[in-house]
Amino acid sequence: MRFLTASEHGRLAKVAQKKEEADLVLTGGKVINCFSRSIEEVDVAICSGRIAALGKNFPAREKVDCRGLFISPGFIDAHIHIESTMLTPVE
Repeated sequence: MRFLTASEHGRLAKVAQKKEEADLVLTGGKVINCFSRSIEEVDVAICSGRIAALGKNFPAREKVDCRGLFISPGFIDAHIHIESTMLTPVE
């Protein structure tokens, strides 16, 4: 994951405020709120490869209907101990 430029940070904020189009909006998906322990049906606005905001009715260049699906990018765990798999790094 690369760092965002100042310009990209500014655009991220504008997308979150609905002042600019998101690159992609995942609409109507179910997102687990780990703080409230609830499942919420929301739209996920994505800008520069990052989640800009959760909410409803974001303008977007592209929209994907996710009704009935769970959206869970935070559940992806890239952490691995290669020795536990009994594989070598080449494998």
